[in-house]
Amino acid sequence: MGLLLTVVYVSLWYVVNIGILLLNKIVINDHFRYPVALTLLHQAFCYLCADFCIKAGVAPLQNLNSRKQLFHVILLSQTFGFSIVTGIWCLQYIPVSFDQAIGSTTPAFTALIALVFIGRSERPLTYLTLVPVVVGIAIASFGEPSFHLIGFLLSVASTGARSLKSVLQQVLLSESGVKLDGLNALRLMCPWAVAALLPLSYIIEGSAPWRTILDTENSAAWLPYLALNTVMAFLVNLLNLLVTKQTSALTIQVFGNAKGVVAAMVSVYVFQNEVTARGCFGYLVCVTGTALYSWAKSHDPPAPAKDKHAPASDKVAAEESAPQAALLMKEQVDGRGTLADGRGTLTDDGRGTLADGRGTPCEACALPRGGGAAFDAVVVPPATRSALTTLGCKS
Repeated sequence: MGLLLTVVYVSLWYVVNIGILLLNKIVINDHFRYPVALTLLHQAFCYLCADFCIKAGVAPLQNLNSRKQLFHVILLSQTFGFSIVTGIWCLQYIPVSFDQAIGSTTPAFTALIALVFIGRSERPLTYLTLVPVVVGIAIASFGEPSFHLIGFLLSVASTGARSLKSVLQQVLLSESGVKLDGLNALRLMCPWAVAALLPLSYIIEGSAPWRTILDTENSAAWLPYLALNTVMAFLVNLLNLLVTKQTSALTIQVFGNAKGVVAAMVSVYVFQNEVTARGCFGYLVCVTGTALYSWAKSHDPPAPAKDKHAPASDKVAAEESAPQAALLMKEQVDGRGTLADGRGTLTDDGRGTLADGRGTPCEACALPRGGGAAFDAVVVPPATRSALTTLGCKS
């Protein structure tokens, strides 16, 4: 049953993701040539549906707890909105297949943005896998018969914005202590995206989008396309959440690589746009590089485990104070007794003897493990004791 459910979710995910690309192209080219207003409709509908699904129990409700978290969500919402606007807008100038080829360079943008903005570097092997990504898209661009500079730049801007949003989401939300699922992210980000897109649409497109929709005599034939397109915008996000829960984030990434190829092939069949052998070869090289990047990332060494109970600042302070603390404790012990042979036998004023098995020196403070007379002999200030405990002192 679990396998069947996974197959159903993944199949729907492919259909909806490819379907919205084709519908975006149809709507923006032939019926509703207003990319900002179309994105505005997507965001407004996504908010309403996400709020309904959360109230229906599809996902638990998550709220923000500080102004800092709110600022981070607003910043993400603007990046999110910009990526969608430019992604739709570029389809007025270039075919879906070429847009998907450009979109497959997302790993290169993500690695570059992470390096520049947060100083996060990858292994040399990971950077090496990005070479065919860049070379492939260069070959595909020179071999694209429908190349249009404005469309190319808009698609590149959309890809870069998606990568920036991905990096910001990892850094800002994790820094804020907020781990949002897909539905809660939509519920929190979409209103801010709408607030920014509404005046932008009026400035760039005027009232034309709304007059076009209200002109029922001419819009009745294509409004169903617009409605289906808006519904699919939400289903993409919902199915991303469901497929990720059913599989994993890495699986979604692999599916995404394959989805770009399938979408390009379907769009060529539907729209009959011209392709060349050079363009196909360039796209193949680019997708191969993307697949190698995913493989290299999946083999990254795991990050060292952190003590979830101790903040990083406490760790640093403890590491800095540990040598002084250990020295203080050793001096105090030596004032009351002598560690005779380093194996744990304590000769003092009759307070007792530590057995050899319990007398192995602790790495944090150099005292015998197990407490007993050695620890009784020490008067430890609270700050010192806390520092040693943080570092894992067993004495």
